[in-house]
Amino acid sequence: MAYLNGRQYSSFKGIELLATNGALRFSTPDVTPTTTTGERLLYVNSSNQLIYDNGSTTTNLGTSGSAGGSLDTAYDNGAVITVDVSTLTLTQTLNDTGFLVNKTGTGAGLPVRIVNAGTGEDFQIETTRATSTGVVLDFYHNSASPADADVIFEAQFNGEDDGGATTEYGRIRVLSDDVTDATEDATFQLALFVAGTQRTSLAVTGPTVTIGDGASNATLTTSGALDLILSTNAGTNSGTIRIYDGANNNIEIETNGTGDLTLPATGIVQGGTTATRCSFAVGGTTGDGFLVATSTITSGDVLAVDHTASATLNGGNLLNLLVDSSSVFAVGESGAMTITGAAATTILGITAGNIVLSQGTVAVTSTGTGDVVSVTANSVLANNGLIVTGSGTFTGTGANSWVNVTASGLTTGTALTVIANTATTSVAVVDISTTGLTSGTSLRITEATATFTTGAKAIEVDLVAATAGNGLTVTTTGAYTGTGMVLLTAGAATTGILLSLVSTTGMTSGSLLRMTTSTAGAVATNGICSIRATGAYTSTSNAGLLDVVASALVGTGTIVNIQATNGSQLTNTALNVEQTTTTTGYTGDFVRIVGVSTTGDCNLIAVTSGSTTAGDALSITNNAITLGTATLVNLVHGTSVLGAGSSMLRITSTGVDTGTSTGVLLDLAATAATSAILGLVTSATLDSGTALRLTLNGLTTGFGIRVTHTTSVIADSGSLMELSSTSVDTATASGCVLNLIGSGSTAGTQVLGTFAGLTTGKAVRVVANALTSGMMLDLETSAAGFSGSYIRCYDGAAIDFGVAADGVVTITSTATNATTLVFTNDFATTVGAAANDGVLNFSADGLTTGTALNIGLTEGTLTTGRYIKCWDVTAGVEVFAVEEDGEAFVAGGRATTAGGADAINIGSSAAIKVAWGSGAPTYTAPQGSLYLRTDGSSTSTRLYVNTDGAGTWTNVTTAA
Repeated sequence: MAYLNGRQYSSFKGIELLATNGALRFSTPDVTPTTTTGERLLYVNSSNQLIYDNGSTTTNLGTSGSAGGSLDTAYDNGAVITVDVSTLTLTQTLNDTGFLVNKTGTGAGLPVRIVNAGTGEDFQIETTRATSTGVVLDFYHNSASPADADVIFEAQFNGEDDGGATTEYGRIRVLSDDVTDATEDATFQLALFVAGTQRTSLAVTGPTVTIGDGASNATLTTSGALDLILSTNAGTNSGTIRIYDGANNNIEIETNGTGDLTLPATGIVQGGTTATRCSFAVGGTTGDGFLVATSTITSGDVLAVDHTASATLNGGNLLNLLVDSSSVFAVGESGAMTITGAAATTILGITAGNIVLSQGTVAVTSTGTGDVVSVTANSVLANNGLIVTGSGTFTGTGANSWVNVTASGLTTGTALTVIANTATTSVAVVDISTTGLTSGTSLRITEATATFTTGAKAIEVDLVAATAGNGLTVTTTGAYTGTGMVLLTAGAATTGILLSLVSTTGMTSGSLLRMTTSTAGAVATNGICSIRATGAYTSTSNAGLLDVVASALVGTGTIVNIQATNGSQLTNTALNVEQTTTTTGYTGDFVRIVGVSTTGDCNLIAVTSGSTTAGDALSITNNAITLGTATLVNLVHGTSVLGAGSSMLRITSTGVDTGTSTGVLLDLAATAATSAILGLVTSATLDSGTALRLTLNGLTTGFGIRVTHTTSVIADSGSLMELSSTSVDTATASGCVLNLIGSGSTAGTQVLGTFAGLTTGKAVRVVANALTSGMMLDLETSAAGFSGSYIRCYDGAAIDFGVAADGVVTITSTATNATTLVFTNDFATTVGAAANDGVLNFSADGLTTGTALNIGLTEGTLTTGRYIKCWDVTAGVEVFAVEEDGEAFVAGGRATTAGGADAINIGSSAAIKVAWGSGAPTYTAPQGSLYLRTDGSSTSTRLYVNTDGAGTWTNVTTAA
């Protein structure tokens, strides 16, 4: 008998009520019972499962006889409860929590797990409420310490890889960006596996949507052959961006209303490799195809096209306007502008304003029949209708003249015409002013000898019906000292006439040629009429330098008449004939008068003197000169120009001379002189000639100029040779104080300095104390393919220092424990504030795949050395270094700072930093910066990250 709570129970076969705890114990039946409709049975089947049978279906309530077999023990022991039914229905009639799973354990585990081996839906929530709100899922992160960046919701999507490992292929997260009451912010994230790494592919923060995995290009596209449309306000009064699907892939941006389409200040940036980067197709037939309207721009650009990599343009255009796919206007690299138009049409019309070309050239090529360049300036009064100016030192000649008119096809037309028929008292219809001209030519006319025949005129002046005007006037108001105000030169003339004056009607009281000088003037050397023959003139007949023929002269006429009618003449000479170039052996005549046809009583030379008491009719005097202040030989040359082949002094020897110290062609000896000038060449007016010239075409092993100095000591201020110029010289390429030219040398040494005894002195010294922006030494070559060296320092074994072609600098040092290269600039303060600026500057703006600075050392030998070392002179410590294997050493001069200090700055304007110090960080740094703590002793006190761009730091918890 069994007792429970003081009551006795009878036992039945197969079932027993235990007195100790009041539990029912079932025995396993031998035969599974059967039921009929209306019966209710509770039994244990042959599998030790507790079965409830309501007469039509059976329900498995658990396994009998095992640990946790009953529902109560399953709840108490935390074991698994298995309900083997097709549907488990929990009906809730109260407004309370219907199903609660409360996992109080803080360890790992799944409070709810659904396993489905079938093909149906795994989980479904259905709402039958009659409202507009459907299913609501509430994910509540009940944290005792909510913080920014907490993950308040995460849905993981796991699956197996082909290796059988469980892999999280994706997840959905919601983060609390800001947990401050009333200003809460949140972020929605979708993360997916990309190339084996979990990456955030979609993020939504407030009004900002971010797509892309952060490691590759982001793509937003349609899942089929459809257009992609992006619009605001569901297309109502909105802006729309539409990307069309199809062959052309057009992109359309439009506004659904009267609003404007505004591009951001940073412009449109489009990738791709095709020639056309951004294309606009404009529809319609009237209005503006593309209009930029602004009224606020002051100093900026209304429209700017900036190609920031000029080297990559490579023949392309900054701007190109096309009609029917043909370019009509283009602006290429370096601002080159090309305008293509139709013949006989106006392609550039400017109604007002000026055209200014600061630098460059203008080339006009025309194949039409109209005017190539036409300038109409009806409003020109005292200004210029056409002006060509230039302040540079122009040196072009011939086809490279300042203004060049070339009419290669001209046969009978006129190359240049100036029409000023209304001019009456104009100073000059054509005015040429060359006030700075020294030895050049103001106007030059060159004719081809083979085609310039009789009747041709280099210059033709047609006075038409002139009465008293001058056909040609040459006037100077200054003291003229040149070779001739009117100069006629014909180097190849033999039988022609250089100057011909013809009067076809016969002269009466006029003169074909008249030369007049004021009585106030005193002609010193050349005379009013000066005739010179600088060549080897050999005429012996009466056709001399001056040929006067009067074939019609009859009666008592005079062929040549020289009169000096000035009554106050005292010491003047009426006729002066001089031969100043005679040397020893001269057999010519100073004056020769030949009268081959004279038969009567005539005088070949008639000298008449009215002097009655004193004076000589003809006087030749050569007094013996003495020493003192007199000149032994005096050669005087006036204002005329010595031409090619002429000389003031010439010494010629055609023999094989062997003189060395004496008996030479020119021997100047002053054995007792101490401070005198032995040789002096002085010319205050010489500008483009040569003061001293040596022509030694046969020189081989001799010396052009040799200055010998033996035993005496040249003290300070003395020199074997001194070249001095105290004027403000501006010569650059030639004509300098010292100009060495070896135009024919190919391999020899042009300048050699040998100082075999020099020990501590200076071989070459250049002093230019006033130099500011010039150059102390300029080495220059324009030879194509130059591969030599500008500078070479050779110690007899190898080149220690060299500057080669293209500026390649080579420094080779074999000195042990010695500094190879030293740059010292202890005065620089602000240098380095701009690009390509610094105490030491390496500029390689065009570098693409090369290396700007390479430091090569042997691996394994640089043990305590450095690739790069930065030294703080004040503190006397090493502050930065790059050691072996690329190990970086930074902030070596800074002690540990409480709260943090900079160690590494990363990005533009230090967008992110790596700081270090002792104690918790109080240092202000950009968001995302890292702080390394020197005295951190736990998993959460060694590393921190900045979260707000100010002084807020969040500790990073490590594993150990």
